Amino acid sequence: MSKQTFFLLAFVSLALAHHPKCYLPLSQGTDKNCGYAPSQRFHFDPVTNQCHAFQYKGCGGTMNNYETLTECAQNCDLDPKSYIQCPLGTPPVFNSHDMSDCPVSDSETGEGCESKDAYCVSFLTIGLCCNRTVVDGLAEDKSDTCPSGNARWQVDGLTVLAKSCDAVTCPDGFSCKNGNFFSYCCEDQVAQK
Repeated sequence: MSKQTFFLLAFVSLALAHHPKCYLPLSQGTDKNCGYAPSQRFHFDPVTNQCHAFQYKGCGGTMNNYETLTECAQNCDLDPKSYIQCPLGTPPVFNSHDMSDCPVSDSETGEGCESKDAYCVSFLTIGLCCNRTVVDGLAEDKSDTCPSGNARWQVDGLTVLAKSCDAVTCPDGFSCKNGNFFSYCCEDQVAQK
């Protein structure tokens, strides 16, 4: 795909994007004069095109606030833009002919890109050459196991990611860890028997 085609598709996809509330800024709300307890909630980040956990204070805030990861994903995560951009909104890696596409058949192996710093990533019917470091780092952050080998906190089979450890309250028995791009909760070490 040429640079011109890529940017045209990106422009068109923005016109077809999420519900407007998905673009509202993150607001943790307030706990002043509020009769509700703080809770773990989820918001959509249009920059990374993903839902993230945050600590909601109980009242107020914006409508970009969902009780579950699934609810957030159902309302916001199905952006057509996500199908023509590399992970985390990073630009594709262009080859010496100003092209960034690669055969979809190569996306399973990641091969097919001129640069050794890129992976071929499938987006429905096209493949894009995307930054290898970003693709690998995001895959590590989304993994179901922590570097220690312990389980990560998951909801509906998806690892819960947050922008920082300050933004998430891990469940009992889990501790927050910083990843490549996001923070996540790892199960605490289990005592050896």
